[in-house]
Amino acid sequence: MASAPEFDYYAFSDQDDVWIEHKLITAVKAISQEENAKGKDIPVIWQSNIYVTDQNLNVILKTQYDKRLRTIYSLAMRPAGRGCSMVMNSKARELSRHKNEAKLFSYRPHDISLVLMAVSSGGSFIVEHDALMKYRQHDHNVHGTPVSMIKRIRFEYRRLTVNHGQESKFAKILLQYFGDEMTQEARKVFTLVAGSKDNWSYRLKMFFSPKFRTGDVRATIIEKFRILFGLL
Repeated sequence: MASAPEFDYYAFSDQDDVWIEHKLITAVKAISQEENAKGKDIPVIWQSNIYVTDQNLNVILKTQYDKRLRTIYSLAMRPAGRGCSMVMNSKARELSRHKNEAKLFSYRPHDISLVLMAVSSGGSFIVEHDALMKYRQHDHNVHGTPVSMIKRIRFEYRRLTVNHGQESKFAKILLQYFGDEMTQEARKVFTLVAGSKDNWSYRLKMFFSPKFRTGDVRATIIEKFRILFGLL
């Protein structure tokens, strides 16, 4: 991404996925509308919902990312972003060339890092309702979407045990290496997240704040539990 030629828009492309024909034009129209409304000097990242398929492209399910909130509060505690379906403007692409990119992209996946950097600096994260790509899952996928109830439970269990503390650690990295470019609101949010493991007052502020929610009742309950017990 950082070494790519100069263009107006950029997209990640995973070699075994299939894009629906009008994916790119739909993304460009949505990004252009956002730029016209807020200015071309803000980073804009777009992603679509996706069809999760097996290795033979038989559809297993359609994701519902558009139902999730994309506020700085929601993304700071439960980051979202699926790189394979993303399209972004040149301002968002510039984030991959940040002077501190080695630190900012060393801890979390590139797509999540880009989304958090874009939104925390006043940019936009748009999710298209339609599924505009087929996300092919193989038996040997390193990363994938948990499609069965058992896999979803395992996913949440790992976030509560093995993977706890990721959000607070990354919040500290963002504040240290990207803090000067954050909005005032974003700095307040990430300060709370970064200190939540060691500061009860921060945890209580986040737990009782109606702004810290995801748009999904189940996910919000899980995240409020993680906040209360210092697991972010």
